[in-house]
Amino acid sequence: MVSHLLYFPESDETQKGHMRQTRQGVRSTKVVDEDAMLGVQPTPAVKHKDVYLRVFDATKKTMYSNQTRRFPITSARGNKYIMVAVELDGNFIDAEPLKSGKSKDLTEAYQSIFRRWKSTGAVLPNWHILDNEAPEELKQAIRENKCRVELTPADIHRRNIAERAILISVLAGVADSFPINQWDELLPQSVLTLNLLRQSNVAPNISAWAYHHGSFDYNRMPLAPMGCEVLFHIKPSRRKTFGEHSGDGYYLRTSDEHYRTHLVFVKKTRAKRLADTVFFKHKYITQPTVTTADAIVNAYRKVAQAINGIQHSKEDAQMEALERIKQIFDTSSNQHAEVPRVDQTKQIDLTEPVPRVTCEDESPPSRLVVASPKEPVVASPRSPVVVSPEKQI
Repeated sequence: MVSHLLYFPESDETQKGHMRQTRQGVRSTKVVDEDAMLGVQPTPAVKHKDVYLRVFDATKKTMYSNQTRRFPITSARGNKYIMVAVELDGNFIDAEPLKSGKSKDLTEAYQSIFRRWKSTGAVLPNWHILDNEAPEELKQAIRENKCRVELTPADIHRRNIAERAILISVLAGVADSFPINQWDELLPQSVLTLNLLRQSNVAPNISAWAYHHGSFDYNRMPLAPMGCEVLFHIKPSRRKTFGEHSGDGYYLRTSDEHYRTHLVFVKKTRAKRLADTVFFKHKYITQPTVTTADAIVNAYRKVAQAINGIQHSKEDAQMEALERIKQIFDTSSNQHAEVPRVDQTKQIDLTEPVPRVTCEDESPPSRLVVASPKEPVVASPRSPVVVSPEKQI
């Protein structure tokens, strides 16, 4: 009990001195019975409710792409721009950082996005709509991937869906001390989070991410607020005898190639490292707690339910005890009890004399009479008492 008072559980000192490795078997991802799983497992590239009110070419698998303007801060890896691509059937959005707006960098970014989509086996676009200022090298790379190139008219950006899907506020929720030159490391998880919230066009019952990659397992790959401060666990083999158990850093994203492992930017070394045990310091996101008032209300409800559940008991003594408890709770729940007040309408005259005590029978009480020795003794309730000479006092 004293240790809880001295060391707050969420303080930095507690994590640095008492941080332990995450236990195994917590929220296990092993499926014991697949039939017991709720819901339908989404299958990639399977269309549902493929009914529309207009005629369209079902063989046309369209994608859009566009580039943002220069980012205010150059990243640590030299990236300055972002290429945004949208796949229409799955309503999937993808992004890739760029070092410049040259044709070589644009082509490499496009090839990276196209390879990611092709590796899923779910979609393979054959129609590419992009900005009219696309270089020839980029258009040639698109044609080599068996896609038809279509350019938007000059100064008409409404036709390009990617214009409205550009990631503008990626850094809105990061910590104030977050190194801004690490913004490009947040793009992969930003894309993941965005597509988990978007609905697929051809399969409305699943998300855009599920249409491309299948169902997402939150237990295998837990997500956290990007850019928040964290304390990551330092393994015993990597720390000194009296070294701290954790180090300070920033959460970048969850690794998609590891099991429950996070990518962290270390403050001390200014380098990135993987950590499977992380303590998140997102103070502005409050954890739900049970207050004392909530506990009291919950206990009262349970007692009331117990009373109502056994109110038809045959034992009179038990019934009387339960009724007393119920009355106590009912009277305690009344917040404003009415207190009887003095009747002001009836006035008392203080000058009037106080009445005296009177007897109904005003006859005097019996008296003791001493008779002579020759007279007999006669006693009656209302007559004088005659005492014989032998009983004289």
